[in-house]
Amino acid sequence: MSARWRRNPDYPLLTAEEFLQIDFGERKAELDNGIIRMMAGGTARHARVQAAILVALTVRLRGSRCTPYKSDMAIRTHDRSIRYPDVTVFCGHDGREDDDAKSFDDPRVVFEVLSSGTSRTDLRVRP
Repeated sequence: MSARWRRNPDYPLLTAEEFLQIDFGERKAELDNGIIRMMAGGTARHARVQAAILVALTVRLRGSRCTPYKSDMAIRTHDRSIRYPDVTVFCGHDGREDDDAKSFDDPRVVFEVLSSGTSRTDLRVRP
């Protein structure tokens, strides 16, 4: 794939708002600088590690204004990027006005469970 194509795709780049309106069904995708990137499914080992992090943080953060979320809650990293880390901690989003939110833009901590198949991509700095 040429660098020219990545800069000038044949279709318009999506905004975060447009992306969040798309229903991918059972499939998962992220928005990478306006371009949809499909995500690979996880393994049982990956799911166990993710669950362990989520449970430990839930217990540890009880009573605080911070809440751990699994990978269904998106992070809006800028106007054209949406990410779904394995576990993210957000603080101050515990009111009813946030119940229908699909993304937040102010994570306190982000956890990404690495695997041999995804670590090269996950370790890149991606806004």
